[in-house]
Amino acid sequence: MDNLFPITIKSEDIKVNMGSLKSGDLTRKAIATLQCGPFKISGFRVQEGKYQNEKGNNLWVQPPSYRGKNGKFHDTFWVENKDLWKHIENMILEKYQELLTESEIKMEDIPIIQDSSR
Repeated sequence: MDNLFPITIKSEDIKVNMGSLKSGDLTRKAIATLQCGPFKISGFRVQEGKYQNEKGNNLWVQPPSYRGKNGKFHDTFWVENKDLWKHIENMILEKYQELLTESEIKMEDIPIIQDSSR
């Protein structure tokens, strides 16, 4: 069978969208979606773990998954090329850090109003 839809996705064609920033003691910090050419892959999770990663922080990227009948999680997305996975993981973590920085700046821009009626 011929390849009906030949597609090549370059690493520079991969875009990351981030949502659901969480605060507090929750381990899940954000949810990311990858746009890879004509495909969208949702459900990547930025999570905080017990152990440090190679960058010295506790943030990890978990691929989309589902919970099986046995209660265990099973990935629904994986990359066989470890270098490409590291690239995707770094893109997601960089986007998360970018959003954190933006939210900190926004919080600092909010003026503190003192109640003068006391």
